Amino acid sequence: MVYFSGFGFRGERGLFAWILKDCGDYDMAGFSYGALKALECAYGKAKEGQRVQKLMLISPCMLALKPPAFKRLQVLSYKKDPKGYMQTFFKNIGWADMLQKNSNLENYTHLGSAEDLEDLLYTPLDPKKLEFLQSKGVCVEVFLGLADPLLEPKEALGFFKPHACVWQFKGYGHFLQENS
Repeated sequence: MVYFSGFGFRGERGLFAWILKDCGDYDMAGFSYGALKALECAYGKAKEGQRVQKLMLISPCMLALKPPAFKRLQVLSYKKDPKGYMQTFFKNIGWADMLQKNSNLENYTHLGSAEDLEDLLYTPLDPKKLEFLQSKGVCVEVFLGLADPLLEPKEALGFFKPHACVWQFKGYGHFLQENS
């Protein structure tokens, strides 16, 4: 399996072992920003005629739908103070709460980069790519926490449902853990 990490994360794959446990050699998965990367990679491989069995999008980020002013402010804030930006970002997505429960999780984070943030903010999810993968027999599964601060659940459901099996978790946040 090929796995893509979220923005500001590395090695967090184990947090989603309950989702990824049955993945095989021809499967791809990604968390948050990594879901965008996994979609692009799966699409590229399938377009080249390479085998892709399953694509698993875990809490896919849909920030490209946000207004341009929001995106500009995010990039400017990051460039001004990357460490402060990441601390706020981690707090907003519930990571700080998870760290309070388990300080070993600190090893899964890093500073990220302005380029990755811009990619995250400006790369739209393309329904035609999902459609293409579906037409090639790729099983697409999407996992959404309905209390995820990075997405609008109704919008996400409307976007993914025609092309994927969508798993919804009521009361769960970005990390698909129950909000407390």
